[in-house]
Amino acid sequence: QDATSGIKNYTYQYKETSTNDADNQWKTATTTGADYTYPSSMIMTGRIYDLRVIANDNAGWTKTSGKITVNTNTAPTITASYASKDTNYIKINATGKDVDGDKLTYKLYVSTDGTNWGTAKATLSNQTQGQEVTLTANGLSQYTYYYWKVETTDNYDTADTGKQGRIRTYCSGGKQERCTKTVKGECGGTTFDLIYKSLNLDCGWCFNGTQYITPDIYKCRRCYKEYNVWTCYYCSKVNGNKPSVCTAMINKYCSVCRWNRNISHNRM
Repeated sequence: QDATSGIKNYTYQYKETSTNDADNQWKTATTTGADYTYPSSMIMTGRIYDLRVIANDNAGWTKTSGKITVNTNTAPTITASYASKDTNYIKINATGKDVDGDKLTYKLYVSTDGTNWGTAKATLSNQTQGQEVTLTANGLSQYTYYYWKVETTDNYDTADTGKQGRIRTYCSGGKQERCTKTVKGECGGTTFDLIYKSLNLDCGWCFNGTQYITPDIYKCRRCYKEYNVWTCYYCSKVNGNKPSVCTAMINKYCSVCRWNRNISHNRM
């Protein structure tokens, strides 16, 4: 409003948000009355714009409004699935779709705890929307579980898959799903094999649908007896069969508790 000379007209301006706010970045749409609709030839879909209005009075004075930001972009969507793995990598297939036809950038993240993701393990830029891509997380540890997620952006908005279920890399020596590690024991001075083996079983503690438990199997090299110690992935509770008398040394016990402390950093 201008109570002295009155408003003559309004100048409507616009620019893409990615540019700076210098006056020479602003484009004039028109100079007209108090109401104006920007045409689609100026404000295109799939972009983010800054808008402002300059009021011109009859005395030649002007007043510029603050800018408002308008997002005409439609965020992309994404689907992804596990593709393959080895001892030190995991491959994920992903497809992003963008109704505005924007090029997409993909990023693959992995995490051992599902909380700390760090930097992206793989990035693919300038990809055509709607076409499947494969991302590879390299440099991983063998026989280790990893959560994963994929993120895609059209440089305006971002979408991601959210945390996905764990994938365990292979053991070394021919893509093995079962690993064996020799550990010291107390059974007649012999050694034991600690065998990691993944099985799908119900957890009796969680009662939250089907849970997965991994047994750590301790096998005596002298009497060949196996002892299982179970750890639930979700509630982390431990259950185990205490070792019985070793048949090779009838008065000796296999000290499974001592082994647990010695190899706890190797347990899954």
